Amino acid sequence: MASYETPRVDVNANGWGPTVLPEQFLNVPYAPFNKGDKLGKAADFVSNYAPRGSRYARDPSGVNAEFQYKHDSKEDATFQLVDTSKGTRPKTEDRLRPTWNQQRFGGRGGRGGRGGRGSYGDKPDPNGPTTSSAQLRMKGMQKQNKRWDRLSNARRALTFRRRDEVHVDRVASVMVQASWNLVDQFEMQQLTKLQANIPKSEDLKWCGELREFDASFDRITSRSNTRVHRYDDRDFYYVTTTDDPIIEDLAQQGEATVFATDAILAHLMACTRSVFPWDIVAQRVNNMVFFDKRDESNFDLLTVNENASDPPNQEDPEHMNHPDRLSLEATMINQNLSQQVLKTANGAFYKKFDEPNPFASEDAKPASGAYRYRKFDLGGGLNLVARCEVQGVALKKGKQQYVSTFALNEYDPKFPGSIEWRKKIDSQVRLRRFCRNVYAWCIFVCMWVAMCAGLDECSHCIYAIPTLLVRRKHGMKVCYM
Repeated sequence: MASYETPRVDVNANGWGPTVLPEQFLNVPYAPFNKGDKLGKAADFVSNYAPRGSRYARDPSGVNAEFQYKHDSKEDATFQLVDTSKGTRPKTEDRLRPTWNQQRFGGRGGRGGRGGRGSYGDKPDPNGPTTSSAQLRMKGMQKQNKRWDRLSNARRALTFRRRDEVHVDRVASVMVQASWNLVDQFEMQQLTKLQANIPKSEDLKWCGELREFDASFDRITSRSNTRVHRYDDRDFYYVTTTDDPIIEDLAQQGEATVFATDAILAHLMACTRSVFPWDIVAQRVNNMVFFDKRDESNFDLLTVNENASDPPNQEDPEHMNHPDRLSLEATMINQNLSQQVLKTANGAFYKKFDEPNPFASEDAKPASGAYRYRKFDLGGGLNLVARCEVQGVALKKGKQQYVSTFALNEYDPKFPGSIEWRKKIDSQVRLRRFCRNVYAWCIFVCMWVAMCAGLDECSHCIYAIPTLLVRRKHGMKVCYM
């Protein structure tokens, strides 16, 4: 019987595996591999390597070529590889850009072009086109050349704008702290898909006064424009929800569970179109919720070109095209517009409600307009009371229609990508498309404000600069409507 010799076993008290390496495996380089892998060198201690961070460093992508598996060229000589590379496409003429031959002689196949009538070496065609048709063809080629130049300039301007574009980092209006508890979160994509039916509403109270809307402003054109007037003697009020005495009385009476203003609701409903940061404050009192704006915020100031591809980004705060100054100017224009479109002569319609303006003092002269407190049934036991603003009344076919007017103002007709409004205001097609893209946020806010107030008509005015030079008077543009 053969004897059995017990092998040596190393005990590792601190972990798994042996503690002593066998002598036959000392100083032998080793790299883990699979049986199906092709073997190569485990390491290379000879080749030089320079980091790519240096200016004149060579690309080190091929320094480990000696490690890779090398096949036998003699053995593979009997194999043939199929050419799968794409063939070179013949150079074709641009669809939009005409060639030199096309510009001068009418193009391939045309009169004077290669293979066309009138080319070199061909006999003149007795049935060729007349002089008038040749002139029409030349006009068509000139029009095509102009189109190509216009497209080339647009592409060139877009390239420069992308290269020199200044990225503005928007600072959040509220800094979220790490200690805050996340109650709920809404994605913008979810808000864009929301749909709701118009809830039932009822009027709780009217305050202020209403004057008749001047219908002559609907017939203004670029030739029969009207200059904007200033109303410095009028007081405009932007009072938040909890500071409204009427809402305070309605809350004590238990009329609703949610209270807000039309501007706050419009911001919430049009938030998907917003670019500039803003926030609102929700305060809970017992079982009621009040939506407020922050004190000393720019919540009520209108914006200019907020949705444009290149919004105003003037860094100098004293420059007239700085976003803050443009916002203040747009707010002033809308304030003056709301008073200029109303009739003040004797005989015009005028209605004064029992409750006066709740924010005006005895010696103040508030701007003409009324506040409409409406109650909406949201369902599920939720009722909403909103303070809505109505600027005037339009008399059409013997009926009274509530009206509010808003303005979109031009600030720089020479800005790249913009158009001069005075030249396009009569056609309205291109200008309407431009304003819808650039002022999407403002238009949606105005639309929701009008819906909350239950207006029958919402008018939009276009303010254009009278000349290419931006002129100002008393800190405000001399605009025409």
